[in-house]
Amino acid sequence: DVLVRLANANDGILTTIGGLGFDTSADAGFDIAGDTDFAYATLTPAGASAGPSRLYTVNLRNGSVTGVGQVGHPTPLRSIAVAPGAPPQGVRAQ
Repeated sequence: DVLVRLANANDGILTTIGGLGFDTSADAGFDIAGDTDFAYATLTPAGASAGPSRLYTVNLRNGSVTGVGQVGHPTPLRSIAVAPGAPPQGVRAQ
């Protein structure tokens, strides 16, 4: 799977930024903390059982993801929202 950019919501043209490094299921959440440009995703690898999602940071320049850890909820997440502010402890700038 890949990260894409939609530069203009009115033209519908997607530009591929880069690959995530693995295929995910449809159970995925994504958000960007606009004041820091940190991007986060909750992803469940394709073919995985209906177990918990994992949290990743997403590099907005090349699409690569870095695992942060397992989400503490037993079912896969389909959306997330990031509160503005500094990144959580242990997450490094990209």
